[in-house]
Amino acid sequence: MKGEYSEGVPATLRFGGAYQLNGLVVAFDLRKAIHDDTANRAYIGVEKSLFETVFLRAGFSNNLGTANLNRRWSFGMSILRGVFENYTIGINAAYRVGNIENLLRFGMDVSWGTPKRRTKGRVY
Repeated sequence: MKGEYSEGVPATLRFGGAYQLNGLVVAFDLRKAIHDDTANRAYIGVEKSLFETVFLRAGFSNNLGTANLNRRWSFGMSILRGVFENYTIGINAAYRVGNIENLLRFGMDVSWGTPKRRTKGRVY
């Protein structure tokens, strides 16, 4: 007896937006699954800039329309430092609290060209 097996990439669409007010950024994303094996998910996060180089972040994500909500809270920070005239280095750290696992993440961004003010990182 032969069986069939196929595996594809879990395709999703992602929509979102952000609003900035007095140094506080509030962002919202919605991940829409195209296939049934991936859950729809909502993300919300805030970022506050301290000084010009330190950014604090917090976020929350949750599955939508399933019994397994898989809630996650995240907290993090970034430090940006101009090295030369056109180079910026960002150091990122985040801690994610989940239903099953807790995860500590570190990252580093290097950008050149126009001086960078914000990182692209997110903690959710």
